[in-house]
Amino acid sequence: MSPTLYEIFTEEISHAFDGGIYAELIQNRSFEEGVLPSVMKLIKKPDSGLKMELVSLSDGVPTNKWDMPWPWNMNCGWDTNRVLVGWSLQGGGEMNLTEANPMNVASLRSLKLKVLGQARLVNSGYWGINAQTGPPSALKFYLRSGSYRGKLTVSLESKDGKVLADHDFGAVKPGTAWKAFTATLNASGTDPKARFVLTFRGEGVLQVDWVSLFPPTCKNRPNGLRSDLAKWLENYKPSFVRYPVGCYVKGLSWQSAPDWRKMVCPPEERPDMWGYWKYRSTDGFGYHEFLEFCENIGANATNALAFNGAEPHVELRRDITCQRRFSGAALLLNNRVVMATFRTVSVGGEKTLRQLVSHDEYLFTMRKERKVSLRDRQSQMT
Repeated sequence: MSPTLYEIFTEEISHAFDGGIYAELIQNRSFEEGVLPSVMKLIKKPDSGLKMELVSLSDGVPTNKWDMPWPWNMNCGWDTNRVLVGWSLQGGGEMNLTEANPMNVASLRSLKLKVLGQARLVNSGYWGINAQTGPPSALKFYLRSGSYRGKLTVSLESKDGKVLADHDFGAVKPGTAWKAFTATLNASGTDPKARFVLTFRGEGVLQVDWVSLFPPTCKNRPNGLRSDLAKWLENYKPSFVRYPVGCYVKGLSWQSAPDWRKMVCPPEERPDMWGYWKYRSTDGFGYHEFLEFCENIGANATNALAFNGAEPHVELRRDITCQRRFSGAALLLNNRVVMATFRTVSVGGEKTLRQLVSHDEYLFTMRKERKVSLRDRQSQMT
């Protein structure tokens, strides 16, 4: 059997990335969970609930066929309670989401917090935050202090309320600019159900955004992966890793599908994506982190390209779809795809779909004899 036949298939499903191999401990870190995908609208279901539907469909695409063949209501339901998933407020204050004064174009919403004396902003993580003794965790978050004047501390607390780690930022003065706050938290005990707390003591209104807490990662990579899970996958010794694939890669429509160009920038500048599996992905485990992971375990990095469009003009899309589904932009003709690894060095020009499929040797020049470094791969993506 060829040694190149053994692979790892990666998909963001059931929190395999966020809350899984991606080491981020804070859930809904940028408060974007409740943002409706731009190409979607909300309509009422017969049971009075809400579901998402494409704003518009291409000619010839039935309204009930744009999605997967199985019952599409299952994955397009809209839960209004997910807007602040992971977050809660204790003490004197009020919180709500705001689109005023966005931190950047990728994070259009932030949390507006009105502090009345003392307010504790709590994040429960993904089924709890796994606090561990040993090397410290790296904390980073952003504040626009607004009219707030008072003290700020952060802490890791056990399920029963014991403080495992804390840091005092001292006094926070009013201001209109977004400011990054960083610290390291070294837990004095372990608890898989710990929580993260921002405590404000003072008065005023401020905004919070992009709260991130990372334990030590695989190879100490910034914005990296969990060491234990990465090592577990490495032990399989795959010859190549595919990313991103499965239903995740197509999003709810072509317009909302993953875009590698938005996954190689700093994580604060990644716009997130509402995935197919009923939650929003941070895309923190993006193309850059994927390539680093492949280098770490000595595997080839493999991407997939799909063709989406109608003859005679074909639009070269970013990734591979599944289940031969309709899309909001056009039909995926015959579900025919061309696979390419990140060793790809050229892509052909405009051709018809028939020409592209029958002459894929003109599409991709594979450098099978030369090992391409991460730097080379990154330069090819820009």
